Amino acid sequence: MNQPDRPIAEPRRHKFTKKFYMALPQGVFIVSDATDDEAQPVYSASVPALADRPGRWLYIEAAGVNGRFCSIFESKEAYEAWHRYHLEELLRGYVEGGEG
Repeated sequence: MNQPDRPIAEPRRHKFTKKFYMALPQGVFIVSDATDDEAQPVYSASVPALADRPGRWLYIEAAGVNGRFCSIFESKEAYEAWHRYHLEELLRGYVEGGEG
């Protein structure tokens, strides 16, 4: 089976704590591993400027993703490319496995 090249490296994974969040560089894209009923991340956003993070952290706590694992990408575009690649892999395996 011919595999396409991965568009990017796998994301970094880390426990989503306030200390970790406050230390991230501005602009990286963070995606919670917790998902909703439609398998969408409960929280995903670019990390804002330091001055805006305390208010954003309140939203993160309200979403219930603090203390859970998250994935960190260099940008939203990198996340979208990674997600698209893995979705295509899943669909390709489904079709090649004779399920489709």
